[in-house]
Amino acid sequence: MWVCTRPENDTQYISHDPNPPARLVPAGVMGVPGKSLGDAYGKNSDISVSAPGLRKTPVSTSPQDAAAADYVAVQDQCEPATSSERSCDFLRGEYEKLRQKWKHAFKSDEDALRVQLDQLDAQLDHC
Repeated sequence: MWVCTRPENDTQYISHDPNPPARLVPAGVMGVPGKSLGDAYGKNSDISVSAPGLRKTPVSTSPQDAAAADYVAVQDQCEPATSSERSCDFLRGEYEKLRQKWKHAFKSDEDALRVQLDQLDAQLDHC
């Protein structure tokens, strides 16, 4: 088993594949162009006003800001799950999240969630 980390938000998941496929994420999620929201809209901007028509939404024509709307390829980084305890703790957490989801699911979704629960349960047999 492998512990993989998503570069855009540092969340982790367990995988059986040490090389998950690359995927595309918005460049702005990865910190491009490197400006805060306040910097992007201007320090004196009243961006918190959400009433339609009260103010125009600022539109940047900066090439640097346009780059943030592009997508970039990212690759999750995976390391061997060296500790079986770490793997088991993660699987137990995933099982509990899925069990809660199953408890509140529509009848039409219950069968698919039950299959996933059974798969996790089989993996937890090794813990």
